[in-house]
Amino acid sequence: MSQLHNLFFNRQRITEPGYFYGYRLKEEMAASHLAILVDMQAKPARGAADFLCSIADDIAYELEEVDILLELPDRAEFEKAPEFTFRNRFLRQTYNLLDGRNLLLMFDEFEELQRRVEAGRLSPDIFSYLRNLMQHEERVDLFLPAPTSWKSWRLNTGLSFSTLRPTKKSPS
Repeated sequence: MSQLHNLFFNRQRITEPGYFYGYRLKEEMAASHLAILVDMQAKPARGAADFLCSIADDIAYELEEVDILLELPDRAEFEKAPEFTFRNRFLRQTYNLLDGRNLLLMFDEFEELQRRVEAGRLSPDIFSYLRNLMQHEERVDLFLPAPTSWKSWRLNTGLSFSTLRPTKKSPS
């Protein structure tokens, strides 16, 4: 099985008519990945604990859909150390249930994350955390809709993907 290298870009939106594309991608990659749609507009924005706990809940829900039960860490653990709890307590126990597959987090409306940081509802550190996940968690891949301006997006988010090899996947 070929190893994806953590990051996909797609100019087509996942929502509205493009939502179908997201589900087609989910089906096409089912043998190698458990795909999770992360709807940024539906995510809470009261800090990293809410944000990461909500993504963990999305992952647990998707696993339930295939009859795999996964217990979420206690909410208090997310409040004390959100990044540690998500990675070390949640993600690493999730890997054991995936039968060798990776997680594919498909972010819809990823630019919403930037807007929340700019509004002060999330710390800019969230971008460093996501970058760190991409670089060091070999079992987590991200699918991000391509922004209209990479230069502006990179400057505003502080994210640099210089160590990653983006893969453009267009609908067939």
